[in-house]
Amino acid sequence: MERHRINSIYGEVKYIFLKGKTRPFIGFVSGFAFENFELPLDSGSRHNKGLLLAPTIGFITDVGFIKKAFAEIKFSYDNYFFYDKIDFIK
Repeated sequence: MERHRINSIYGEVKYIFLKGKTRPFIGFVSGFAFENFELPLDSGSRHNKGLLLAPTIGFITDVGFIKKAFAEIKFSYDNYFFYDKIDFIK
C-alpha cells in the first residue's frame, strides 16, 4: 500500500494503583479510527473507518524540576476493527 495513514479519535480510562512520586496504572482506550491508502496500480485513494480498542499499562512519574509536571510512559496494543476488509489475494 502507498501513502497509508491511520488517524484516530479516542478516549482513555486509567486506574492508578498507588499514590506517590511514581504511579503505576492500567487503562483502556476506545475510539474511532479512519484509514486512508492507495493500492499499487490502482487509481484513486480508498478510505475505511472502524473501531479502535487498546489495553494499556504504564506509569506516571513526577519530573521533579518543574512543579506539578508529570511524565507518562505507557505501552499499548492497538486493535483496529475496520468495517471493510480488503482482500489483496483473490
